[in-house]
Amino acid sequence: MNAEHQIAEIKKRLIENLSPQKIILFGSFAERKFDENSDVDMLVILNRKLPPHGRSIMVEKFMNGIRIPTDFLVYNPAEIQKFQSIKSHIIHEIMEKGEVIYEK
Repeated sequence: MNAEHQIAEIKKRLIENLSPQKIILFGSFAERKFDENSDVDMLVILNRKLPPHGRSIMVEKFMNGIRIPTDFLVYNPAEIQKFQSIKSHIIHEIMEKGEVIYEK
């Protein structure tokens, strides 16, 4: 399965299992500068009151069998609102340059 199919499968699993508000692809895949050593970077916005580590664990448990390296940032809407206005924060950059691949 190629990278595009893997990304589509990741997106499908996230939507079916977690019902996120938004999924944003960022990094080398969003910039179309990926190679065989690249990982898939995604910002997943979940409306959940779990601590950040708990949200990340929740996302990772649905990635069994995905054969491409992944890196997820998982935030709730309040955190996104707080961090996107801070120009030095990674969330600001992702919101500016990332590719929205799903939005409710």
